[in-house]
Amino acid sequence: MPPVLRAPILPQQRAAVAQPAFWGAGLGGMLLGGAAALGSYMLREAAPNRGLVAAAAGVAGLAVGGLIGHVLTRPPTFANRQPQDLTSDMRGYMAEWRRTRNLSWDQRAYVVSYQANPVEFRRRVRSRQKFLWTLDTQGFLSVGSPTANKHSVVGAGRTVYAAGTGQLCMPQDVQNYLGFEYLARQAFRGIQQGHRTPDNNPYIEMARDAARNDNIRAVPNMGALPDIVELDFDSGHYQPRNAWTETNRAWVAAGFQVRRNPQGRHI
Repeated sequence: MPPVLRAPILPQQRAAVAQPAFWGAGLGGMLLGGAAALGSYMLREAAPNRGLVAAAAGVAGLAVGGLIGHVLTRPPTFANRQPQDLTSDMRGYMAEWRRTRNLSWDQRAYVVSYQANPVEFRRRVRSRQKFLWTLDTQGFLSVGSPTANKHSVVGAGRTVYAAGTGQLCMPQDVQNYLGFEYLARQAFRGIQQGHRTPDNNPYIEMARDAARNDNIRAVPNMGALPDIVELDFDSGHYQPRNAWTETNRAWVAAGFQVRRNPQGRHI
């Protein structure tokens, strides 16, 4: 079985991800419950006393304000919009994992969460390859290989705070080269399967176009890069919106700064 690496979230990690939401929800709940109970009592005791009636109305208003505060401080969540496809999504990932498990490390299918294996998580993010990512409501920040994989698999079908695609920030020449390298690898994979011409292996021409258009003549300087990830919310399974607060908090806890992908469709 492929190693889908997850583990119970540690207390300090749960606090890093969920503490503001927890305190916001708790405060809103206390305001709502306490004010509503007091308002109800005061209305019963008010009878003809107009002052008490006015005070009770004010307390009831506080209850409504508490409810609004509770709703506004709770981060939005997003459920898997295609739950009926989760089984087939998992099958597709499993097939890719079996196909790639004996290849080099950087070509293997994977899913890993920061909470289960922070070393492997950082290694995957720092590989410069694109990845799928999810932040679920149980506090797991997970990444997965993008080929033959889905956000529903990376997020294990759970409800999420955010999901999308990402990559380590890097110079444009490095991005161009890695894009070309991916196309060349796909072309070679097709040739190995007997697809030796551009008619039945379009990656051959795509790799040639990338090399020509981006003027790729040599491997660029691939030195160390800062721990900054560029993310978007491009997930058809979850379609999150306005989720940057939780996203930024979780990635910072994992040791990365966050930038928004200016080309992302869902920012």
